[in-house]
Amino acid sequence: MPILNLKKIREARGYSISELGKALDVTPFTVWRWEAGSREPSLQKITEMVNFLKVTPNDLLGVDEKRPGA
Repeated sequence: MPILNLKKIREARGYSISELGKALDVTPFTVWRWEAGSREPSLQKITEMVNFLKVTPNDLLGVDEKRPGA
C-alpha cells in the first residue's frame, strides 16, 4: 500500500525527514524509502503517521472517498 501523499503532507506540516523518522522511531532513510515508494510501512507505522501528522488514513494513502454511484 503505497503512501502516496506522505512527502506532501510532511512538508506541508513543516517536518523534515529526520523529524518524522524520530517521531516514528525509524531512520530518516526508512522515511525516504516510504516516500520514494521503494518500501511500504507496516499498518502500525501508518497509524502512527496518521496520528502524528493529524490526517486521515485516506488523505495519507491518497484514497478517494467517493464511491461510484454514491
